[in-house]
Amino acid sequence: MKQIKFSNPKKGEPSFCEMEGFISKEKATILLNDLIDFNNKILLKDSIISDKGTRLNIFNGDKNYSKLLKFSDEWSNLDKLLFDGQFFKNVFENNIEVFKSKGIKTVEYKYDKYHSDYFKFSTEFIHRLQKKIMRVFKLKYIKSLFSVFIPQRMVVYPIINIATSKTGYNVPIHTDNRYKIFVGLIYLNTLEQSAGGKTLLFKSSKKQDEKKYMRTPDGETEVIKEVSPIAGNSLIFINSNDSYHAASLLKNEIKRYFIYFSFGVKRYESIWKTSYKVIDGSI
Repeated sequence: MKQIKFSNPKKGEPSFCEMEGFISKEKATILLNDLIDFNNKILLKDSIISDKGTRLNIFNGDKNYSKLLKFSDEWSNLDKLLFDGQFFKNVFENNIEVFKSKGIKTVEYKYDKYHSDYFKFSTEFIHRLQKKIMRVFKLKYIKSLFSVFIPQRMVVYPIINIATSKTGYNVPIHTDNRYKIFVGLIYLNTLEQSAGGKTLLFKSSKKQDEKKYMRTPDGETEVIKEVSPIAGNSLIFINSNDSYHAASLLKNEIKRYFIYFSFGVKRYESIWKTSYKVIDGSI
């Protein structure tokens, strides 16, 4: 796999790496065909739908994810390639100075490939009950009070979402949860320019301390990069406080198949230095 090198860090905009042929078009085609076949034949009925019904999600930790890995050798091989820990190690350690300049709290880590935060997205009864208890007793807020006692070394784990989005899908400008280190998208099918579904990266008009950037931009923004879905290509960016991005409206009665992945940190409210309070990765 090609070495990933993020763009030089600048205040108010994301450091990213766009890669052609991150996986081969042949592999992307096999992954896509296996995914469609799986969705049609095996996918459980209580699958997670998000974004106002326009996005179907398969998360690691979900029964569907383990079934997909058993169903398809190509998906199983990709899981091992990206999420056994070596991929994270290579990306993180080869770009460690960029992460430091963007305000990461620590660079000491260990990797836990078996951990998952699937319950945050799950619609299963036990997970819905767990989340309700957390809301009633305000456990997120209580947990945040003890964040100062978290060990210095971060425990990193993979977050994987195999997504199928349809006409009407779009995501407004934002940054991802503050406990994520970097984020990646792998596109499994190619869309025409007129179909939309592009990933957009923005820079903020405000040039300020990295700690002050909020999850949604305060002030004007400007698009600095448009990435159209092309099978096999990838976009990876550091999830710093100023990593503003969005997805443009998907049109033309077409589907957008992609893999979203990131690497989270256990027990941290935010792995990024901020001048404001962060609770469970948000504000």
